[in-house]
Amino acid sequence: MTTTTVLRTITGQDLGTQLHSKRLGLTLCASKMEPVTNDRFHKPQGGLWTSTANDETVSGWYEWGKNEGMIAPNAVTWTLIPEPNALLVEIDSYGDLTALVAQYGGSGSYGQLVIDFEAMARDGYDGMHLTDRGQWATRMSKPNLYGWDCESTVWFRWAFSSVVGTTAEVVNAA
Repeated sequence: MTTTTVLRTITGQDLGTQLHSKRLGLTLCASKMEPVTNDRFHKPQGGLWTSTANDETVSGWYEWGKNEGMIAPNAVTWTLIPEPNALLVEIDSYGDLTALVAQYGGSGSYGQLVIDFEAMARDGYDGMHLTDRGQWATRMSKPNLYGWDCESTVWFRWAFSSVVGTTAEVVNAA
């Protein structure tokens, strides 16, 4: 008997408004988004990284970046509204990560966890979201997502109904 792994999923509507920061002068649009490709690590190359907007700290990535000195003074932040039916795998617990690894995991260099993000994209997922709770639950576990550092989403394809506009004043405040 074969057991199917059930992955926790959410939709773009569940996820809510996303923020993405880049250096001033760079363009954010579907045609410039690089396809997601696997790396010898648990983070892919390419794709588009966002963090969920919130009232307390702008976003998890913004808060982490501010504390780590990663927010460039010339950064611009875009507000993106995900397509309501976008489908994402969500990691909110260690159990969510082990379910993902059972279906899409492998070993890379030195026995490190490698996630097959390309296969996830082929299977119809638009991205993968790591919650703040999931980040803390998987930071030092085995397997782990150490290096994601904060709540964030990696998008495998452009799945946004709109880009609301730039909010440079939000990033440069504080």
